[in-house]
Amino acid sequence: MAAILALAIVAVLLGPRLLTWRSIVPGGSAPPAAGCPLPLPSPEVGGIFALIPPGDFEAAGLSIATARVTPCQLNATNGARKLTFIGAYADPARTVLLFSTNRDQQPCQYPRQYARCFTIPPTISITDDHGLINASSSTGGGLPDEYFFSLDAGPRPGADGIANLTVTVPGFTPNGPADGSQPAPGEWAFSLALKVQPSVTIGAVPNQFDLGSWKVTTEAAEVTPSVIHIQTVINGALVTDVVSTTVVLLDSSGTPVNQIVTSAAVTVPKQQLNSTNDKITRVNDQWLRPAAGGTYQLQFSGGGGERTINFSVDRPVGLLRERSLCCDPNGKLPLKGEGLGFKPTDLPQAPESLTLDGFLTTTITSGWNQCGQVDFGSGTSFTFGTYFQADGVWYLLDVRSDPNLRQYSGPGTYTAIAWLYGPTQRLYAGTVRITVTADHYPGPYRGSVQGTLDRVGTTTQQPHLSVSGNWTCKPGLM
Repeated sequence: MAAILALAIVAVLLGPRLLTWRSIVPGGSAPPAAGCPLPLPSPEVGGIFALIPPGDFEAAGLSIATARVTPCQLNATNGARKLTFIGAYADPARTVLLFSTNRDQQPCQYPRQYARCFTIPPTISITDDHGLINASSSTGGGLPDEYFFSLDAGPRPGADGIANLTVTVPGFTPNGPADGSQPAPGEWAFSLALKVQPSVTIGAVPNQFDLGSWKVTTEAAEVTPSVIHIQTVINGALVTDVVSTTVVLLDSSGTPVNQIVTSAAVTVPKQQLNSTNDKITRVNDQWLRPAAGGTYQLQFSGGGGERTINFSVDRPVGLLRERSLCCDPNGKLPLKGEGLGFKPTDLPQAPESLTLDGFLTTTITSGWNQCGQVDFGSGTSFTFGTYFQADGVWYLLDVRSDPNLRQYSGPGTYTAIAWLYGPTQRLYAGTVRITVTADHYPGPYRGSVQGTLDRVGTTTQQPHLSVSGNWTCKPGLM
């Protein structure tokens, strides 16, 4: 009982730092109420990052424009499968939709079982008050069960800057049945009013200019909160004449800017093509807006000619950064009359022998930790969490046995869920085996852990992280 009480005290103090916005622990926090837009949580609990993980913004090319994304919670179901529309963004160049599938539900609840879930079809359609928005599109999603759909055109808003959108998701079918059933394909529609973010015209780009034998008409030259957008119509060029060097954007050091859209298409339906209009090509190029402002160089090449245009881009305002979810080494425990603070070294330190391989390749020889039995509502779980430093950066490894599979009843080997947190977000999650060899209070408790975690909090790090070795801890606070 004393061990449980001590761990409960730790949970009260550290809970916000140990749990992330998408708790996959049974009995975790309830999902936000349905609606669009949702009210933003306070910055103290993560703001918009409490509703949409940073990895979703990164995958969709919205890291620079997170403050302009509208958070939503609109649900559609097909049998046991659920599709949740969690956010949207629009500017004159693009429309981006964010989705989550089977969030916080089995069988997609646990890492390494995502083959049982389903994916977003690429045939999503978006209409506004003027009808279908017809443009090229892309889908993706670096995070498990998180997807984006990006349309390479913006909605047509009213005078108030608001576009009334209907999003239709057709043929939504699971990849494979998890419960022996196979729901029939369905079609879902979401409706929302979305603010279209304004853009700034790049005045240095002329409305028309000659490029060798080609005549170029500029339809759009603008900087939006998320991209730098250039759209032209080239008279004299076949679609096949437009190549990767036709339109290039370089920063002040001569480095190419990250391009996310490049397309070339005829300007009339194919059945209307003839020997004259088949040499009129619309070219759409978009580059992610850099976080730093500066001078950029737009280069056109083709038709036997070249042209270079220099222009400046201001640094974006209102950039959001995720509030630290792991560790504040400068924090402190509360004193009378002061607010709550925390630093990892407030916890007991214990020797460890844990090997990490992948994103981090290191051996943890000591950590500041907590462990013990906790009742999560669905049953008793054994938890072990240790803070450690690697290359001067604080991390948290959090392991919890799964009470849905087996209630904790004493020393033994259990299936568990593990997370690795960095200074600002959850990085990896996975199913592991935790073995408890000693749990007699006042400790130390001992055991081992082994398994592989999958990348969940970012799309730029290595996809997997293995964890193995022995752990010790003393339950409760000193």
